[in-house]
Amino acid sequence: MSGRDAESTPVERSPAVPAETATQLLHRRHVVLPPELEPLLRFHAELCRALGSEHRLGILCALREREICVSELASCLRIPVHSVSQHLRVLKEHKIVCSRKVGQTVFYTITNKKFTEACTLIREAIIEQHQAEGRFLLAAGLLDGAERSHAGSGEGTTPDLTDDYS
Repeated sequence: MSGRDAESTPVERSPAVPAETATQLLHRRHVVLPPELEPLLRFHAELCRALGSEHRLGILCALREREICVSELASCLRIPVHSVSQHLRVLKEHKIVCSRKVGQTVFYTITNKKFTEACTLIREAIIEQHQAEGRFLLAAGLLDGAERSHAGSGEGTTPDLTDDYS
């Protein structure tokens, strides 16, 4: 096969992806991330580790509409106050939440609504993935209801969001 034939021979691809010639594939360069991006990616990874707890994600979910004190968060998550305080410390160290003290009571709020929006997008993607696989995530319906009732009622309680499949 001549060099000219290699250039015009399309590479087999799925219909959704445009065909590339063998020469185009050979000359495609690897993407190299600029070194200036490394600190941001490192911070992003650290932030993801900080969010890597169902309790911390639950805290964000509870704080999405208003500030809440530690004891109310503990009641909402059904875990001890000292555990909530430890999780809040991690979230605060990563500047995901901030606190405000009124007398003996400490209230927490989210520093940037984009944190909760990002978590919501991830949950939506998880639900879509399960639906695409023909599985139903019971918590999907509960979470939608919890977000609607939480926004409207002002209450800090959320239903059980256990991951069950039907």
